[in-house]
Amino acid sequence: MKKPDLPSDENARLQAIKEYSILDTIPEKDFDDITALAAYICNTSVSTITFIDADRQWFKSHYGLENNQTVRDISFCAHAINYPTEIFEIEDSRQDERFADNPLVTGDPHVIFYAGVPLVNREGHALGTICIIDHKPKKLSDEQRKVLRVLSNQVMRLLELRKKNIELDERKIVLQQTLNFFAQTSEVAKVGGWEVDFEKNKLDWTYVTKEIHEVSFDFVPDLRSAIEFYEAGESREKIKEVVDNAIEFGKPFDEVLKIITARGNERWVRTRGKVEFVNNKPFRMYGVFQDIHSEKVKEIQLARSEERFRKTFDHATNGMALLAPDGKWLKVNKSFCEMLGYSVNEMLQMSMSDITHPDDLETDLRYLRELSENNKDHYQFEKRYVHKNGHIVWAIMSRSVVKDQYNHPLHFITQVTDITARKEAEQIIAEERTLLAAIIDNIPVNIFIKDRQSRKILVNRQEMRYMGVQNEMDVIGKTDYELYPAESAAVSIAEDKAVFETGEAMLDKETFSRKYDGTEHCFLTSKIPLKNSDGEITGLLGISYDITERKNNEKKLKDLLDVTSEQNIRLTNFAHIVSHNLRSHATNFSMLLSFLETEKDQTARNELFGLLKKASDNLTETVAHLNEVVAVNTNINQEIQRINLYEAIQKVQSNVQAQLIREEVHCLNEVDRNLAVFAVPAYLDSILLNFLTNAIKYRDNNKESYVKLSAKRENDYIILTIEDNGIGIDMKRNGEKLFGMYKTFHGNKDARGVGLFITKNQVEAMGGKIEAGSALGEGTTFKIHFHEKN
Repeated sequence: MKKPDLPSDENARLQAIKEYSILDTIPEKDFDDITALAAYICNTSVSTITFIDADRQWFKSHYGLENNQTVRDISFCAHAINYPTEIFEIEDSRQDERFADNPLVTGDPHVIFYAGVPLVNREGHALGTICIIDHKPKKLSDEQRKVLRVLSNQVMRLLELRKKNIELDERKIVLQQTLNFFAQTSEVAKVGGWEVDFEKNKLDWTYVTKEIHEVSFDFVPDLRSAIEFYEAGESREKIKEVVDNAIEFGKPFDEVLKIITARGNERWVRTRGKVEFVNNKPFRMYGVFQDIHSEKVKEIQLARSEERFRKTFDHATNGMALLAPDGKWLKVNKSFCEMLGYSVNEMLQMSMSDITHPDDLETDLRYLRELSENNKDHYQFEKRYVHKNGHIVWAIMSRSVVKDQYNHPLHFITQVTDITARKEAEQIIAEERTLLAAIIDNIPVNIFIKDRQSRKILVNRQEMRYMGVQNEMDVIGKTDYELYPAESAAVSIAEDKAVFETGEAMLDKETFSRKYDGTEHCFLTSKIPLKNSDGEITGLLGISYDITERKNNEKKLKDLLDVTSEQNIRLTNFAHIVSHNLRSHATNFSMLLSFLETEKDQTARNELFGLLKKASDNLTETVAHLNEVVAVNTNINQEIQRINLYEAIQKVQSNVQAQLIREEVHCLNEVDRNLAVFAVPAYLDSILLNFLTNAIKYRDNNKESYVKLSAKRENDYIILTIEDNGIGIDMKRNGEKLFGMYKTFHGNKDARGVGLFITKNQVEAMGGKIEAGSALGEGTTFKIHFHEKN
């Protein structure tokens, strides 16, 4: 912002303002009329008469503005007085570097357009301005510029008159002592007297007459110089004519003419005179001289204003009319008639009630009564008119009142703007919104809109159902932190932030939402940024499709596929085992039978029969083992029960207690007495028995042997740990075949390699798993995982 420069004549200018005694005076109608007229003629919202004091601008009159002063540093008028002969016009202050950041531009009263005409006194000092202001860009027409200059001159004349009136009051005592004709004319405001003495060839003016001519009090006029004050042309020729006729024929005169004062100012005056004759000779001529400049200027301006109003009225694109107090139309313009389909003559034969929709008539009449009774100075509302062909015409109707000197209504000025197209568009939009709302509320998808602060400003019924609310106001204006647990809310808010910062939509992302009741839902979510006409992101549209059931079905399908795959693997392995084991027995039988056929010696044949019996027993045992494996994988779902693990261990321990004592192996049951697992009772007994007997069987005779059982809960499993300090297993060498069928690792004559294979199948058949860890000479640890959700 650029501060205004001080004029070069600043000190003299301030002194001149002081001499007018105008600052901080009360409002005066003459000045207020001028600002109102300036605003009207230039079609602006604000007009002021401003005087620039040392550190402020003070408004003598301020039309459309509440404040009566501001500091000088931000004043537009303080700039204008630096150009005393020019109109200082700013079409758009926002584009002018001197004013773009001026508080009067960025804040109230939002000065966008400004035009000021300096108020310059006779000495050439710019005292202030008459200015007009608007809240939108504008440019003055040539005619408006001329009018502003005229109004500026009128303000100065009022100032001079005001100053002279002050001087007149100060000289009152002197004036009362002057000649009688001074006393006779001083009673009439702005009326001076004059007298011509033909015998002495002398012209006398009263003080007021001299003031009107703007000459000094000691000025001595004569008839020739007095006539030369009249403006050259029509006024001067007319005064010569009437004076000559008065002198020659005794004809009195009463004329309204224009003079040019001693200071060069135009002034309208009324001059009246008559001649007295003595012996048929003119003895003296006298009369009155009245300053009617303000009234004449107002008369001219009123005529111009009326002409402008007439042109505006006749050619306005919106409807205009003058309404009589009885409701009849006094005058209507072409646009109003065309709007309703009537001719001008038809409209003038009708009343306001004839064309107003019945449902709006009472409201209009009530407002009209209030306007007539001084309860309002204007009113405006949307109303319906009835077209000549019967259809409805929607309009914004504004009406103000014009009153006489007794405050009685003369007529009402009515302005009508056709908004039928807008109303029809609004109806279409309303119907579309209703349809869209119905679609949004009934679509089986969660839909919501959030603002830039992630507050929900719209939710559909599906979203409300998911959140468990009946009234959308329980949700509107709230963030996810107020609606969901913090962990879920934080994830959602982070997604919102990413959309706002990048401007890119998040599409079809699987998201999880946990509610306060602990339930969790999976959604396929899209978040799309919403932008205004300037491309700024104002919020986002959220669309979430609940895929929880689908995900659950997918999980069930995956679990089923996993089980099927595992069963297929087991079936394949079982097929390999069956193929291998039975083929071995078959080969053995074939060879023994071949030997038996060729062997003649009875002793040898007896030995072969013994071998055949043993081979038959081995086959029977193998088939039994295979049946046991099949049973493990087929009977699981029928027998799973909740079993106290501590008691199950105690039961198995009692079954092998004699072996534990005989082999001096300590069994430590450290499982919580209340801990339970889901398992098949027979499988659990078999598993525990197998591991305890293995611990006894593969003890280290060089140590004090023990087997320790403990358990803990971890995630969805209860893990039973069975730890011994026996001879251990070489895991690098035998780890991968540890749970294979018929796999043995220590050369124990009783080992058959079936126990761990069956144990592993039993654990997995119950939805668990088994892990092993071992080192030679240190011992072995097995961890059996029992699934808690069995």
